[in-house]
Amino acid sequence: MSHPRPWLDRLIANQLEVFVQRTPASARLAGATPSLAPAGVGTQLHSHDPYPLAIASGAGSRVLDLDGNEYVDLSLGFGTMVSGHAHPTITEAISRRAELGVHFGTASTEAREYLETLTARFGFEQAQLTNSGSEATALAVRVARAFTGNPWLLKVEGGYHGTTEPLMISTHPALSRAGADRTPDPVPWGSCHASGSLAQTRVIPFNDLDAARHLIRVWRPGALIIEPVLLNVSFISPEPGYLEGLAELCRDEDVLLIFDEVKTGCTIGPRGASGHFGVHPDLICLGKGIGGGIPMGAVLGSTEILSVVASGEAPHYSTFAANPLACAAGSAALESVLTRGAVERASRLNERLRIEGPPILDAAGIPARIVGIGLKGTVVFWGDPLRDYREYETLPDHELGFLWWLVMVNHGVLLSPGQDEQWTVSVAHTDADIDHVLAALEAFAALVATARP
Repeated sequence: MSHPRPWLDRLIANQLEVFVQRTPASARLAGATPSLAPAGVGTQLHSHDPYPLAIASGAGSRVLDLDGNEYVDLSLGFGTMVSGHAHPTITEAISRRAELGVHFGTASTEAREYLETLTARFGFEQAQLTNSGSEATALAVRVARAFTGNPWLLKVEGGYHGTTEPLMISTHPALSRAGADRTPDPVPWGSCHASGSLAQTRVIPFNDLDAARHLIRVWRPGALIIEPVLLNVSFISPEPGYLEGLAELCRDEDVLLIFDEVKTGCTIGPRGASGHFGVHPDLICLGKGIGGGIPMGAVLGSTEILSVVASGEAPHYSTFAANPLACAAGSAALESVLTRGAVERASRLNERLRIEGPPILDAAGIPARIVGIGLKGTVVFWGDPLRDYREYETLPDHELGFLWWLVMVNHGVLLSPGQDEQWTVSVAHTDADIDHVLAALEAFAALVATARP
């Protein structure tokens, strides 16, 4: 919002003061770290205003910060800890493997068992393991280029696929540089790009099948990578028929379709977004929760497509990939913790937020929607469904969203910072946790209703 709102500025200032008073140990840690790392954190992902909150421990659905404040954790390490913190089944698997050694740089029975579990769960013939979702999407691009013999890549404006050059394009482009709505210009993220990476990637808007059809037929890319639910911009669902239409278009035009399900693979449903929507891409990229909290990623596809890895046309060499510790943790998570029943129960808890949250906001006269699928969701401070990245940039009230984050954290609900992110409900959450979250939302609504003119 561009016009001044003194009442909102006052609320934000007051809640920032509450945050600072509650978290002096996090403040001291933040003050002691700047000389040791760029931006004062081990990764820029941890950097946010007024300073990074430091978490000391977690069990189940709850975490404690350095000052001993307890939170219902809906951040879950940006959705990674969907199994819950310190789950005894996963902890036991990690401990048992750690006692025998955690890394050898060789094949292991744990890796074979994990590959069997992973491919069966998601319905693909083969998987190549990586150490992260970013590494998985980078590998998927190499596989697609080697298999199709075509270097040209298509992605969605506003889509985030990790930090590899061909994909660090139009993740959050300034609209002044982004070109026309239906034929966006590719905008590099940062100034680190070689000229070739920018030239070989083109961009389409989300939820616009006609725009995709036009660019595919004109530009003839070899592959299209897409988040089936756009999650770099709060939460934007595919419109009915959009993913099905993309899959049909890609088949007709010989374009390899890649689903980036790093965020959705363990959260949209038991078989991710592809299972939820019934659309089977050529390749799927996974990460986050598939490792039970230990770093893990994967690219899944057919034997034919992934043969380019075995042949060396799309090389993949990684010292730590498929290590027995990560595979043991991942197998425990997928086989024993993230079961269909557990995921469906957690989804019902998330449904409580989607059903019981809107009346709280409506009663306070706050224009907002609570959106989500499965275990994912968020509040979007705009009254209508968002369709694409440009609507996300221009329509929601992001300042009000920052206040919401502050109030929720100050009332013991940990959310990932920034309006780009979503909450995640884990299989460890309970109805009591959801009651706590709804009470915090009521506190936010009351503050706004009382202070707003």
